[in-house]
Amino acid sequence: MITKNTLAVSRPLPLQGAKNVRDLGGYIGTGGVATRRGAFLRADSLGRLSEQDRQALYQYGVRCVIDLRSEQELQREPNRLKGYCDIEYENISISDGVQSSGLQGNDFPPTMADLYIGLLDSAGPSIYQVMQTALRHPRETVLFHCSAGKDRTGTVAMLLLELCGVSEEAIIADYAATEIYMKDLFASQKAQMEALGMHVPDYLLQAKPQDMARTLQHLHHRYRSAAGYLAEIGLSSEEIQALQRKLIGE
Repeated sequence: MITKNTLAVSRPLPLQGAKNVRDLGGYIGTGGVATRRGAFLRADSLGRLSEQDRQALYQYGVRCVIDLRSEQELQREPNRLKGYCDIEYENISISDGVQSSGLQGNDFPPTMADLYIGLLDSAGPSIYQVMQTALRHPRETVLFHCSAGKDRTGTVAMLLLELCGVSEEAIIADYAATEIYMKDLFASQKAQMEALGMHVPDYLLQAKPQDMARTLQHLHHRYRSAAGYLAEIGLSSEEIQALQRKLIGE
C-alpha cells in the first residue's frame, strides 16, 4: 500500500497486459536535475500485451526493447514487441538462476541481495551489451525487461539511476515498488508452484528494501559507483557520459 509518507516513485503505465512498466524519469539526480521521462522504461514480461498496449508503447516513444530473459523464458512467453513496427529488439540474456531457469529445483540464493551481487560480479559482459544497445538510441525510449521486472531489470535500473546521482533512498524505493504492483501476480505464481509440489521461499517473490540497500553497499565498496562499475566492464568515459546525458539531459 502506498501511503502519504511513501517516497514518490514512478507509477506503471496503464496497460492491459503488463503490470510493472515504469518510466525511470522524474527522480532527482546530479545537481538537482530530474531524470528525463521517456529515456528508459523498466518492465515485466511483455508476452501478454494487447494490440492496444503495443500501440500505446509505440506512441510513448519505445523504439528499442532489450529482453533480459533466457531462451527458456522466451519460448514460454514470446515477446509481443519483437518485430513490431520499427522497434529494435535485442535479447541479451542475464541469468539470475531463478526466473531464468523456470524456478526449478531448490538451489535458491540465501537472500535476493546475494543474487543481485552475483549478477553485478558475473554478468558484466551482458550488462555491457545492454548499455551499448541503449547508446544506439540517445533520443528514443529504450525499454528493458525480464519476467517480473524485479531482479535483472531492477539491477540494470539501479545502475542507471545511480549513474545519474539519484539518491539511494529513491533507488531503493523504485526497486521496492515492484512488490506493490506485482503483488497479485506473485501470489498467483506462488500458488501455482506450490500446487506442483515446489517450495519457494517467500523472499523470492518480494522486493525488500534491505536487499537493494546491500546491493548498493557492494557496488560502492567494490566498484566505488555505477560509473566505476561500467568502466570496469568496458565502457569508455565518453560512453558513460552519453548514458548520463540520455537519462539526465544535457
